[in-house]
Amino acid sequence: MNDENLRNEFKTWSKKLEVPPLPEDHQIRFAKRLRFKSKARMIPFWRWAALLLICIGLGSGVQFFSDEPQPEVIRFQKAEINLMNHIEEQLRQFESINSSESEYILKNSKKQLERLQQDYRQLYQSWESNSTQPQLIFSLITNLKIQMELLNELHNQLNTIQKPASNESL
Repeated sequence: MNDENLRNEFKTWSKKLEVPPLPEDHQIRFAKRLRFKSKARMIPFWRWAALLLICIGLGSGVQFFSDEPQPEVIRFQKAEINLMNHIEEQLRQFESINSSESEYILKNSKKQLERLQQDYRQLYQSWESNSTQPQLIFSLITNLKIQMELLNELHNQLNTIQKPASNESL
């Protein structure tokens, strides 16, 4: 009985798997669809080709115009180089002064200057990633000016310390 049920199940399953017969005009319908799809495929090909040419043209145009830095950037870079050189020169001069009184002032000023230079580096990285913001250039120049003011203040303090020492020797 079990074999009989199993055979019946296989028969019903095989009937379900039978493919229905194709209609008489199936070849004609297939040929029409094939012609339509080949035409439809050619249209996107030309669209993609045109889009590719446009992208290449725009890319080369953007590259052509973006190579030249703006005049503000050039002026900023010149000012930055001058100010950084001046800061380094003054620091070397202050380090050459050896006195116990000036050592404490010099040490504290160097800490403040390091913080300012670290802020400057962070601002500079922000500017490099987004160079279209002019307020970042202004912030960079302001930071350099603050560094210069700190150095001028340090210079004045060292001068006031050295003047009484030179007056005492007279």
